[in-house]
Amino acid sequence: MSLARLMPRRYREHVARMLEYTGSKKLTADDWIGSANLLALLGIIAFLIASPLLLGSFNPLFVFYGVLFAAFAHIFTYVMIHISIEDRTNRIEHALPDLLQLTASNIRSGMTPFKALKFATKKDFGPLKKEIDYVTNRAMGTVNFSSILLDMNKRVKSSILERSLRLFSNSLKTGGHSARLLEEIARDIIETRALKKELLTSTRTYSMFILFTVTIGTPLLLAIAISFLETMLTLQPATPDIAMAGLGGLIGDINITPAFMTKISVVMLLITSLLAGILIGVIKEGNYVHGFRYGPIIAISSMTMFMIMNFLVGSFFGI
Repeated sequence: MSLARLMPRRYREHVARMLEYTGSKKLTADDWIGSANLLALLGIIAFLIASPLLLGSFNPLFVFYGVLFAAFAHIFTYVMIHISIEDRTNRIEHALPDLLQLTASNIRSGMTPFKALKFATKKDFGPLKKEIDYVTNRAMGTVNFSSILLDMNKRVKSSILERSLRLFSNSLKTGGHSARLLEEIARDIIETRALKKELLTSTRTYSMFILFTVTIGTPLLLAIAISFLETMLTLQPATPDIAMAGLGGLIGDINITPAFMTKISVVMLLITSLLAGILIGVIKEGNYVHGFRYGPIIAISSMTMFMIMNFLVGSFFGI
């Protein structure tokens, strides 16, 4: 039995649907899910073996680490597929206005809509050229050209392409001015893209503020807090009389150690970096999934700055 069968059927169907949007036919949904399950299983086994080797005895906490690694393996696989879909969609939407304008020019020169679309493709269009070639090759048989155009929506996840194809298909059925319609659609897509660039420019300040807060501000404050805690611990044994004299509210027993505070800081930075990446993904791309692309980079930057700040602050206070 394949390892992919361990996952629910609906999830396998969902992954298969997403792989159709990627345009890749090398690997099936069972291959992707089976690889993720194999990686997750190997990770769990590795953590179970590492527990007695590193600690000399079995620690149930390593089971949690293994399960966490297994969940991360599936999340990583899903995110990789989703990012591949988004990249392919962006490439298609970027080449779509040029294709529509060339098709409109061919129609005005006297070509039929089928030939106009077929001869409008270029190698520079990338995945869009492959889809158009697939559509035109199928339309050379007995299948209706309008219905074949709409079938492209099943292989490309793009609302812009779907709307454009529906308008083009309706114009073919009703006998409207297809050339003028395609030119208007191309102009509308170009204007929408320009507005999106202006919006990204206006929101760039928010992204920079988020990056500054997570990669510089938060590590600096955590490093200062750890240094302050270390200073208080060095002063605590020398002030027992002050605590007994009524100033115990200022300097009392401190049960938090710098090592524990460092671990909490690392966990806080990792979680904050992931959330910051998701927020930047929403601001820049309009999709939270892209946050998993920015999250690891932000996490590495914040952890590096935390170690640097911790060293500099400790050296400044002579700790």
